[in-house]
Amino acid sequence: MRTRFLAAAALALALAACTDGYPNTDAPTPDLIRLDQPGRLQALNEAAAAAASEVDWRFRLRPDCTLHAERRRLFGVDELFVLPLSGADPQLRASDGARRFELVATAADGRELSVFATRSRVDALRAELALKLLRRDCRPEGRAGAAAYNPRG
Repeated sequence: MRTRFLAAAALALALAACTDGYPNTDAPTPDLIRLDQPGRLQALNEAAAAAASEVDWRFRLRPDCTLHAERRRLFGVDELFVLPLSGADPQLRASDGARRFELVATAADGRELSVFATRSRVDALRAELALKLLRRDCRPEGRAGAAAYNPRG
């Protein structure tokens, strides 16, 4: 009887220990295609926070479909750029032997803006998809009659 109890206790302890040590980044990530615009913006901000670059990025999407990038500092906020999404062309670039990834958006006027930079290819790809979906589904104020994208037709 005592042997069974010890075996059961050892098994329970071993099973409980199996969950320790797993990184929290293994948690499933939300599907950006199924998220709404605020969810996509949140995903872009989370990817920027995870990048741990020298710039603490924060993005805001205005009702006129412009993406505002800010850098947060100890005593304030600097606006880095304003990107009109309607004519933006986001592209992912690899550099430094593919150890650094940068999301660059070409604005309608031809300017290239560095939107996001990271060493994680996965974070860079999620940021690129989030930006492309934000651009695709953005409806400026005053264009309420514009039909929303429907992948089923």
